[in-house]
Amino acid sequence: MKTYRAHLNEKLKNRRFRQLYAEEKQLAELSVRLLEIREQRRLTQKEVARQAKVTQQQLSKLEN
Repeated sequence: MKTYRAHLNEKLKNRRFRQLYAEEKQLAELSVRLLEIREQRRLTQKEVARQAKVTQQQLSKLEN
């Protein structure tokens, strides 16, 4: 049985997969950073969503 790391390394040999993986990783990092900053500033999703001109539900999806 392959470990996760071994499986990932195998998949990363594929150029297209590597590109898509990097894009998803950036999006995940952005989502985490958005949540961290919002919590540091003690803002609700609703407050940030209003400022960003999106719905609270859309912001929730971004953070998750």
